[in-house]
Amino acid sequence: MIRKIKKNKKKRKIYISEEEKSLKTNNYKLKERIKNKSLKKTLSFSILKKLIIPISLFLISFLIILRLSVISSYKNNRTNNYININETEIKVQKLNNTRKRLPREEALKRGKEYMNKCLKGLLFNHQTFTKSNEPKITAIVPVYNSQNIVKSAIRSIQNQLMTDIEIILVNDFSKDNSLKIIEEMRNEDPRIRIINNEKNMGILYSRCIGVLEAKGKYILNLDQDDFFLDEDLFDALYEEIEDGNFDIVSFMDLEINNYDVDINKMNDGPCTHHPDNLIVRQPELPYFPMFKDEHFDFVDIQIWGKIFKTEVYKKAVNLLGQERYSTYNAINEDIVGVFSICIVAESYKYMRKYGIFHLVGHLTASRRVTREHSSKMTIFLSEIIYDLSKNEYKKYAAIMILDLRTFNNEINKYLSNFLKKIMNSEYIGEKYKEKIRKKFSELGVLN
Repeated sequence: MIRKIKKNKKKRKIYISEEEKSLKTNNYKLKERIKNKSLKKTLSFSILKKLIIPISLFLISFLIILRLSVISSYKNNRTNNYININETEIKVQKLNNTRKRLPREEALKRGKEYMNKCLKGLLFNHQTFTKSNEPKITAIVPVYNSQNIVKSAIRSIQNQLMTDIEIILVNDFSKDNSLKIIEEMRNEDPRIRIINNEKNMGILYSRCIGVLEAKGKYILNLDQDDFFLDEDLFDALYEEIEDGNFDIVSFMDLEINNYDVDINKMNDGPCTHHPDNLIVRQPELPYFPMFKDEHFDFVDIQIWGKIFKTEVYKKAVNLLGQERYSTYNAINEDIVGVFSICIVAESYKYMRKYGIFHLVGHLTASRRVTREHSSKMTIFLSEIIYDLSKNEYKKYAAIMILDLRTFNNEINKYLSNFLKKIMNSEYIGEKYKEKIRKKFSELGVLN
């Protein structure tokens, strides 16, 4: 009996062992599955952790490229896809009473050599100067905190072959050594006059004050960090505007982002797509520089790329009014100036001649500005267009205001009254009013 029990116990023991074994096997398989899943999760997380940085960099790069592409496309659309031209007038001396046309590369090479000499502060065409009681040209340069470059820029005026000129430097309350530098230059050149603003007033005000003081028959503007690029530029422009009795002659600029830039990386400015010897007259003249096919466009708004008849320029400044040019201070003040002049001018001619190196990517205005300032500029210019235009051209004020893109409470408050004027005007067509109503009602500016 005892044996049987032992045997049964033995058998039972064996039976339980198999069950346990089966259970253990299943548990083991379950643990292995869990372990494998956990391992997979760990591996997946590890791989994801390693990939997250390159993926993020890729996405950021893609977004940047996309953004630049949009900006580039927008810029090209705004400037009519202008390209560099192949030939231009740049010759220093006349050849058979005409100016020889040079390949673009040679023209740029000459201009770069002229700029490099001026950058060194050299006076190479004249060592002494005589003040003229009736200067042919007045060059106006607003000056503000530009001690490192203003002397070189003024040298590009002093080294012109034309000597009977006037140079007006408007110091806009500079806080560095700019005033000291230009005072030293005045001591060596009696053609230089300095006007000191009692406080920082901005570049539009500084230009306008310079214009009202100008004695030359014609006026040229120069930013404090730009350069005239040809020593016979003043002579060539004077001949062109005198011979045709034009009020405005526009010439070409080269855009550079630094002063050491290679000539192969210099870009022609936006006005270079004009046909050579293009002439524009009233009534289209005021709207030609900044509108194309009834759309706002930077066609030819550079005030420093033109020579103006002084009596016309002064008339424009007085028409603009001291209240306006004293209070406005933002980027693209060129547009305000050019439009005001074109309102009173009768004739414009485009001359295919390189005349100026314009530094881009740097803020040359007398004050730092923001998008808010830019939006106020758009509103300000729209008001000027409406107030100064003849009735049939007041529609351009509506076209301009539709280009507004930045909004906040202060801008909206500034904008509201002008929109009411537009919407109540009998001179603004219904199609423009409808566009304004749709855009600004959605923004809550127009009720």
